Amino acid sequence: MRALLLGLALSSAACLRPTEFKCMANVDCSTPGATCESSGYCSFEDPNCSSGRRYGDYSGPEAGQCVAGSGDIDAGIDARPDSPMGMGCPTNYMQLGLSAHRYRVITQTGTWPIQKAACPVDGSNVYLAVPTDQQELSALVQAANAQRVWLGVDDQTTEGTYATTNGGTIANNDPMWDTANGEPNNAPFMGSGDGDCGLGVMSNAKLADDNCTRTYPAICECEP
Repeated sequence: MRALLLGLALSSAACLRPTEFKCMANVDCSTPGATCESSGYCSFEDPNCSSGRRYGDYSGPEAGQCVAGSGDIDAGIDARPDSPMGMGCPTNYMQLGLSAHRYRVITQTGTWPIQKAACPVDGSNVYLAVPTDQQELSALVQAANAQRVWLGVDDQTTEGTYATTNGGTIANNDPMWDTANGEPNNAPFMGSGDGDCGLGVMSNAKLADDNCTRTYPAICECEP
């Protein structure tokens, strides 16, 4: 019986997600601009810290702290309490350990236009989430925990030019696209019509396009 209980304990421990990540060099942190600090944890750019850097979510006892014990820059008496940089993000937004940006999953399904309109309701600094690289795309898909999730990418204005909801573009040959399946291909996942709106696919953590009237969950992104 003792051996059985020990085996179950070890099995349960193996299923727990790691709470910290140790690095040895900047490249171990994966994100461009990230730094492997002398503490062995990764930090990311954050203007809210006087040092300009803050530890990520998986930095053990340093998680979420400014680097080198530097304090938060005073945002002023009029700043929202959940807004370290002044504009603020709602308290139900979460960090993904990638940057100072925060995210909220919209679990209720809706069309791309509906989900796009829902995000700015939370603030003028909130938009339908836009992945900047494969690491962020993978984190967004994982956070959504859905087979397909709407993201802030579309070519409804100019066919073949994928604009983002934060004012940028994503090139057709960007490696985030599911090029193995011909994406972006302007074709819907199912049914008829054009595939003009972008989403993240859980099976391979890649971008694909789909008909904007399909209904999926979504992720909002907030810039504090």
